[in-house]
Amino acid sequence: MPSPNISPTPSDRGPLGTYLWDTRQALGWSLREAQEATSVSNAYINQMETGKIKNPSPSILQKIADAYKAPYHHLMELAGHIKPSTGSAKRRGVLPTS
Repeated sequence: MPSPNISPTPSDRGPLGTYLWDTRQALGWSLREAQEATSVSNAYINQMETGKIKNPSPSILQKIADAYKAPYHHLMELAGHIKPSTGSAKRRGVLPTS
């Protein structure tokens, strides 16, 4: 059994966890700084990043999207709340992003 102090590999994290970890690292934030920016506990963020929580609620994802300047729609896809888009902004109900 792996040590709890070792971060899971990206494949163990799943797509959402990997995206959140990569984005937080790019921002240069610690888990505590992410907590302050999102109002989501650092433990919960850590569990999302490590893949223990794979589909957090849309309201949590909205807080993270706002703080991380990440596309909410993409986070919803990664969490499995909506089906991945085909990349076409012309599809009905999909607003183009700038």
